[in-house]
Amino acid sequence: MAAQNYRTIPGQKTGSVLYTADSFYYCVNKPENDTLYLQCHISTCNAKATIRENVLTHTPWTHHSHDPEIYFEAERELINRIKHRVVTENGSWREIYNDEIRR
Repeated sequence: MAAQNYRTIPGQKTGSVLYTADSFYYCVNKPENDTLYLQCHISTCNAKATIRENVLTHTPWTHHSHDPEIYFEAERELINRIKHRVVTENGSWREIYNDEIRR
């Protein structure tokens, strides 16, 4: 069996998962037997991939309509920190945002 060539990160919705390889991010389109069929998480992109035997393979006849998202995870972490602080701390969201951006 080949080594796993992708990582998983939490998706935007509770309990959801995104699969990432080469700075592209995919969500499950449909699971079927021993294969996961994936689609790009950007709704306007038609790129697809599969995971079989722990190996993510980009579908050769579909291509991403965007560049790799090299800052996606850092942006997601920033947004989640801001959301958490807005709910748990006093102060305006603008102050919290500015504080997080300065970090």
